Amino acid sequence: MRRYLCSTRRHGEGCDQPIAKAEPLEEQLVGWLRDFQPDQALRRRILDAIRSQDRKDDDTARRAELGGQIDRLKDLSRNPMKPDRDSSVPRAGATGLEPATSGVTGAAKERRSAF
Repeated sequence: MRRYLCSTRRHGEGCDQPIAKAEPLEEQLVGWLRDFQPDQALRRRILDAIRSQDRKDDDTARRAELGGQIDRLKDLSRNPMKPDRDSSVPRAGATGLEPATSGVTGAAKERRSAF
């Protein structure tokens, strides 16, 4: 059985309040929340606060993203030939293509050398 006790008792200080069973207290809280009917002005304030918090969260995430981009640009400006491993900017000359001579037959090499 789950129970609630006074926090002062938990920290070793005296408390004369009895330990309470959790279920009746939680049922009482659920009933209060179910019956809670805020007026229109309070509803508006609550929704405005939620929307404002959402915007702050978006701003924080965007700032972190931009900060990371600035750091990568600073690194590139210091050493443009060696971007960090996570960078999507390729190094100079790093195209991922093989030279055209691989797999070329002898006749083709002769024709190429004629140019």
